Amino acid sequence: MARQIVWSVPAERDRKDILAYWNERNGSPTYGLKLFGRINTALGRLLKNPYMGRPSDIPDIRVVLVEDYLLFYEVLSDAILVHHICHGKRDLSKLEI
Repeated sequence: MARQIVWSVPAERDRKDILAYWNERNGSPTYGLKLFGRINTALGRLLKNPYMGRPSDIPDIRVVLVEDYLLFYEVLSDAILVHHICHGKRDLSKLEI
């Protein structure tokens, strides 16, 4: 059975917030959509090689860098579960997974 990408509720919220931020900042959705194209490309690579991201300090959670954003995910038997997407400058001590 092939794995699929599953977005957690916090990751969905992150995705919407990031798109809204770039839309407001630039007055256009162009960059946000380009960024999520790159994130989707990274997720496609994760489906083929789920352990390519480095282990994080959180058990069972891995992280991959996409531009300036950290994508936190978990490898499940049938899915890649995206837990969060956050900017690398964010205070990660407050990140709840």
